[in-house]
Amino acid sequence: MTTVRKRAMRAFLETSTQDPRKPKSQGNRQRQTSEISTGSASSTSNQSIVFADATNVDWRAASQLDNGNERGQELTAPSTTPRQTQDSSVLEDHRPYGQETLEGLLERTLIIGPRESDQGRPLPYVREACPLFRSFGEGVDPFRTMFQSIYPRVSVERLKFLCARFFGTRAMGQHWIPTVLSAPHTFLSTLGIASAHLDTILERDIESVETSSLRQEVMHLIGQNLVHPGHEVNDMNITSLVQLIACETIGREEFSLRIHEAGLEKMIQLRGGLDQLGMSGYLASTCSWVLLESAILREGKPNRIYVEYCEANSAQSYPIAAILPESPLFRPRPRFETLRTSKFCSERCLALLEDIQAMTELFLRQSKSSHRGSKTLSDFHRDIVDKYRPISELRGPNERTKNDFRYEAVRITAILQATAMVNGLPLSEALPLAAGIVASQVSSLYRFPMGSHSNDLATSPTSPLNMRHDSMTSIATSPSYAASLASSYFDDVRSSISSNATSHPSISSSISHPSFSSTAASCSPTSPTISSQLSAYPAVSRPHQPLLTQTSFDQNPFSQHIARPTPNASTTLLKDLKVVLESSNMSECWQDMAGVLLWIGLTVGAASHKNGNRVLEKWYSALSVRASILLCFQHPEPIHSTVLKMGQIVKALGGGNAAESEVLVKRRKM
Repeated sequence: MTTVRKRAMRAFLETSTQDPRKPKSQGNRQRQTSEISTGSASSTSNQSIVFADATNVDWRAASQLDNGNERGQELTAPSTTPRQTQDSSVLEDHRPYGQETLEGLLERTLIIGPRESDQGRPLPYVREACPLFRSFGEGVDPFRTMFQSIYPRVSVERLKFLCARFFGTRAMGQHWIPTVLSAPHTFLSTLGIASAHLDTILERDIESVETSSLRQEVMHLIGQNLVHPGHEVNDMNITSLVQLIACETIGREEFSLRIHEAGLEKMIQLRGGLDQLGMSGYLASTCSWVLLESAILREGKPNRIYVEYCEANSAQSYPIAAILPESPLFRPRPRFETLRTSKFCSERCLALLEDIQAMTELFLRQSKSSHRGSKTLSDFHRDIVDKYRPISELRGPNERTKNDFRYEAVRITAILQATAMVNGLPLSEALPLAAGIVASQVSSLYRFPMGSHSNDLATSPTSPLNMRHDSMTSIATSPSYAASLASSYFDDVRSSISSNATSHPSISSSISHPSFSSTAASCSPTSPTISSQLSAYPAVSRPHQPLLTQTSFDQNPFSQHIARPTPNASTTLLKDLKVVLESSNMSECWQDMAGVLLWIGLTVGAASHKNGNRVLEKWYSALSVRASILLCFQHPEPIHSTVLKMGQIVKALGGGNAAESEVLVKRRKM
């Protein structure tokens, strides 16, 4: 068969290379007649017909072709014209009119057609829609499209990533971010807030180099615009200044706050008032609540222009189905409609919120002379203290949930505010009294006798000593970790935060990252006196490096015989409440209970401003500022009402007058 095929191919090639001017043989005429009669529409069919005719050539003719020398030389000699061109020219001569060529047919087809199925199934990009782009880890800016800081120590990409994690909301992206990204000082002042918030998470008693550098650069850029005609009091300058004030509110920089608040007030006056500011009213709203909150956190008297703006822009009625940040400071409807349907608010917690809200309204209606002797206020105070018991009496250590810790945080804050109202004292002065009440309720339940401590916390995989510090997941979500904290969070030794707390190597994606020093710092080998009394962790489970930086006091060989100062009751209460809040998972600011968390931050933040522990003071101010930023762009009017009500409470308790007297004394000394 191989020999037959070769001979047939030779016959076909010889026939194709014949001179068309020579007379055709009888066989060629028959083949041409056959091709014309078929009328095939494609050259591929013509080629198959020619091959079929060539195979039917008489065997004798094929043998005669082999014997012809001249024919053999033509077949063996190389042709100067490409064979493909010769074949196509012959086929073109024999192609009938209107018939398409093979090249024309191939030009209309794809070289590689798309696969429409994957083994009989649609492809993945056909079965489901392509998801949106999602970044992994910290942001990168390879082309330097963002405004950069002049200080190489500041990582703009990292702080922008943290700012989005701490404060980012959809409403902020719609109403605030477009203006922030339009100028370098507005952008860098936003990063300053994130850096100050990061300092509080890392429990730094003084601000970091990054925070200080950003503050200095923003102030320099604002000063440059003040001497630039047309840019002195524009929206960009006011936006960057109010964000700088928010950064200093977190850091409790009172001296700088007073200077910058006076400058902001002057800029607003030059613009013609808050109503003349741009950004569809969001800039005026932000200036108002930031300045009011700054005054609340230091128990000071707010500026009248911000109070009047919030009063004029606070709605009094809302639909029954509206989702609002309700709290004891804001209840526009007869009942807490949002909290009643919240899965994060238990019935006991809801009843407690209703009682403290009713007591607050009664307190604000009465005259100050009747505060101390009011029987009704005393009844409310007695119910809040006696009726609502701590979670240690309600659930076992392994049965407590995040909702239980939310209830406990509300209970402690309610006791603090009720004690201040029933005694007519500022929150900062009522803090020691409230700490005594809380300590009397739980002292026998959260302290352990010597030598009876369990080692479950140290051996647990979710222990602060065994947990990875660089985890991006909040360890407060672990039930075992929450239970372990609940069994000891009122222990003034085990839950203590040192004033020299070191920084964590990394942070989580939200403020809910627990401060490891709050539970593990007291177990450091640098505290021999404490460790000899309470051995919470065995020696084998302690880290190789101390959690606290050693000082000259620790290097003293007689340090173990020197009595260390013990924290007062107020500091202990602030530390305990901090651990309770961290155990409640604040990654989403309690979601539909965010208004309650804001009330806790404002109340405890105002009470702690004279405590002296910078770490705790900054922590509660950062909590209130974060909750306000997350809510202000979507719920501006409820935020106005909340800060107004809290300002009224501080004023009725005498906090504003005391703050003014302190300022006068400081000025006289200067």
